[in-house]
Amino acid sequence: AANAGQAVPSLDAQTLAIAFADTSRTEPAVPLEAARGHLVAPVEGPALVTYGAADGFGGTSRGISITAPATSPVLAPADGWVVYTGPFLNYGQIVILNAGQDYMIVLAGLAETDVAADQFVMMGERIGAMGETSSGQWIASATGADGPTLYIEMREGGIPIDPAGWWASQEQTG
Repeated sequence: AANAGQAVPSLDAQTLAIAFADTSRTEPAVPLEAARGHLVAPVEGPALVTYGAADGFGGTSRGISITAPATSPVLAPADGWVVYTGPFLNYGQIVILNAGQDYMIVLAGLAETDVAADQFVMMGERIGAMGETSSGQWIASATGADGPTLYIEMREGGIPIDPAGWWASQEQTG
């Protein structure tokens, strides 16, 4: 129903846990909207830049930037298909996930990626790792960070949306 643009059902935590327990799935366990507040944080750490804050270049941030410990694994925040993985301009390595229902998640600043285009990944699966320092020159410049920093952008219908409230662990969003 969600793929057809119909209303997304509200699911309780127990129903979500049962859906995500199926490790043989080859498509998202639930519509992304139904998983709001239950997504896995890609890395743990404090947010340096939040959605809508000044981006350091005269604009506003379309995502969040989180500082992470060196060599931290980066996890898929949701079930989805890898649309792109590899270097992009001066953002370091990036991974773009199609999470279904016209949602995309962009993760930038990785030092390495472990996934390939068209691969299905499950929420919580390792998709790459941070480096010893910031891998994305743009990210480091925008945040003023000298350590590993992950930029996360969520898009609905191609338009950036605020990722606050989507994560099971809310420490990093504010």
